[in-house]
Parts: sequence; C-alpha cells; structure tokens
Amino acid sequence: MDIALAQQCLREHENAVLATWRRDGRLQMSSVTVGLDAAGRAIISSRETASKVRHLRRDPRATLCVFVEVFRGPWV
Repeated sequence: MDIALAQQCLREHENAVLATWRRDGRLQMSSVTVGLDAAGRAIISSRETASKVRHLRRDPRATLCVFVEVFRGPWV
C-alpha cells in the first residue's frame, strides 16, 4: 500500500478496528478512532488500563483496519 494514500484515508476517516495479540496468541480486536500525528503516523487514544494497551506493551505488533461509515467503500 502506498503510504501517502493510507495517510489520506486516515485524514478523511476515523473509524477503525485495532487488532492486538493476547498472551495466549489469540487476537483482541477493539473498535477505535484514529488520527494522524505531525509525523504522519496513525495514532489512537486509549485508557491506561485497556487490554489493547497491556497487549501492545508486551507485544508491539498491531494491525489497524480503517474504514468508512458505509459498509462498502475504501479501506486501509
């Protein structure tokens, strides 16, 4: 995927699902809102005690699916 295209999608759409990995290897999926920081990186906000935060501290791998409000449309 072209990074500039992905960043443009993030500028226009904030709905996303974040997938992180639990200790036992299963996925934890969380609905989130996403934005871009000044460096063009995807950012989300979360509580310190949220499962996704604990999982990312233990294993920094993550997958983010950003989508539009209608079911059919562009996604990243």
